[in-house]
Amino acid sequence: MAAEYINPAGRHYANGMVRYDMHREDFLKEFGGHAERYDRKGPNGSPRIEFVIPVDKLGRFNELTIERTWVPFGEEG
Repeated sequence: MAAEYINPAGRHYANGMVRYDMHREDFLKEFGGHAERYDRKGPNGSPRIEFVIPVDKLGRFNELTIERTWVPFGEEG
């Protein structure tokens, strides 16, 4: 979903976005309750999900982050 905010109506608010690779099992166990499903416009009709991380849990979010990768505009993945 973040890719949609990169180029709404031809305007660039950022020249890319950050992809977070997480410790999947631990992340889902600890933050699964903070997921919001928006629609089914993901790959092959899958739901697009956004995790709303509470401010007091940002430290734990960072601990569970394996890698951050900058994805330039036009290379959404």
